[in-house]
Amino acid sequence: MTQSRRVQGPPRREGRPTAHDSGPGSRAGAPAGPRRNFGTPDLFVWFPVVGILLAAGLVATIGASVLLGVVLVLVAIVLVVFESWANRNR
Repeated sequence: MTQSRRVQGPPRREGRPTAHDSGPGSRAGAPAGPRRNFGTPDLFVWFPVVGILLAAGLVATIGASVLLGVVLVLVAIVLVVFESWANRNR
């Protein structure tokens, strides 16, 4: 007696994607996603930011000028945002 078997091609190996499977290696021909508007700020931008924030804390704590402390915090934020924008992917 013979048993008939349906031929479907070679068996698929587990753990190895076939050519049509999507995976990290199949992105070569895919269109690029949306570009990021901001990158990661460098380490060296944090040194002046920490100094500005300390100065803002001192000025606001001693009561000399709370408004000047708020302005210094805003300057520190603008500095980090500008640095992130300058480091974006082009």
